[in-house]
This record gives sequence, structure tokens and C-alpha cells, in this order.
Amino acid sequence: MAMERETLLDMNNGERAEISEIKCGGQTGRRLMSFGIVPGRVVTCVDKIPRGPMILRFHELKIAIGRRTASMCMCRSCKSERE
Repeated sequence: MAMERETLLDMNNGERAEISEIKCGGQTGRRLMSFGIVPGRVVTCVDKIPRGPMILRFHELKIAIGRRTASMCMCRSCKSERE
């Protein structure tokens, strides 16, 4: 069964997803990689601030990324797994 592809921006608070593709390059892509946001990484949406950034968590790290950047990060839902 094919999993629905979405972006990090489509996630709701508490949801987990595996990053499948990063569609931004240049400085933004390098910055995401330096934070560990790479394909295969499972992240949890901690908070989506209205008209502001979203807060992601993986391992013990929390980072804020802008909505435009989040919309360029493709992911697959991990609804069956719990952290």
C-alpha cells in the first residue's frame, strides 16, 4: 500500500513523520543538513506557531523552521509508531 506523501508543514502537533526528500538547496538545504534534517530522519511536530515557524523534535533536539522551508521537506507519516 502506497503511503501518502506530504510536507512537514502538513503535520499536526504530536504527529511523527519520516523525511523522504528535501526540495530546497543552497544555504537553506545546507542549514537543514547541518541540523540533521535529512532524508530518513524521523521527526515529531512539537508545535506550529500561527503565522510563524514550526517546532520539530528528534532525539533530544528541538529546532524551529520556517513555514516555507517546511513546505519544501517531503515526508511520510509514521502514525503507527510512538516515541
